[in-house]
Amino acid sequence: MKSSQARTILEKRYPSAIVTVSEATSGYSTEVFYCEVNGEKLYARITTDNLFVLRQVYEVAQQAGVPVSKYYDSWHDTEYGCFVLLRHVVVGAPLNAVSDPTDRHRLLRSFGTILGNMHTIPLSGFGTLTAADELCGTYESWHGYLQAWQKPWEDLVTEKLLTDSHLDQIKNIYQKIIARTVDTPVLLHNDFHGGHLFVEGNQAAGVIDFSKAIAGDACWDIAKSLYYLDQQERKIFLAGYGRSVDYERVIDYEILIALDKTIWSHQEGLDIFPRCHKQLQTYFEV
Repeated sequence: MKSSQARTILEKRYPSAIVTVSEATSGYSTEVFYCEVNGEKLYARITTDNLFVLRQVYEVAQQAGVPVSKYYDSWHDTEYGCFVLLRHVVVGAPLNAVSDPTDRHRLLRSFGTILGNMHTIPLSGFGTLTAADELCGTYESWHGYLQAWQKPWEDLVTEKLLTDSHLDQIKNIYQKIIARTVDTPVLLHNDFHGGHLFVEGNQAAGVIDFSKAIAGDACWDIAKSLYYLDQQERKIFLAGYGRSVDYERVIDYEILIALDKTIWSHQEGLDIFPRCHKQLQTYFEV
């Protein structure tokens, strides 16, 4: 969707308001636009997906002490066949913009605590979220969700990006993962990294973009965060998390996540592919 169309949708809702719209940057997806409505600085998510579930995710996260943007408005535009969710802008800059090591480490610890707080939110079901009376996952088991999530791995061997030996190791790890039982699904952000974590004045200011949120194993969320961190940063983040963590399970998940990112970046022809592929190789060098 173009920003001009987004402006038309917003002006229908607020016909007497002064509306400006531009494409969002800094961690947001292409479904999100920066806008001002009568001077209120907002982000508008406009998509064909029903955003009622996403609105509920923000609400339960906020109740658990996760700093999120303030709700403004939401509606279904039947003419354009889309749903709109307006939230106030989170003030500050992404954690990725923080270069001072001391500041970054302190903030990582704070965001580790925030993720730990989010993982106190119990849900029923696993995987993709839906909402009738309450938020819940659409799969009966965690391994059921992972089986649906799994990508074709053999292509990496065919294209000589992965050896047969490495593929066998991955398959063994995957079988170990799905053999484990996860009895306590919790709310997972599922994309908790420095581009989605905002800071202001050396303080954790907010968490954005819950569009990939699911119900599942907390270790999965931790693995997705640790994928982006070096060894020292990992220790600091986990110290902030403050809860017992099955680190072997986290590493197993991280290998699958690294594999997924390698496949995705290769298929999309992204310039981050060499880095993703190099990081995947490091797991087999340990």
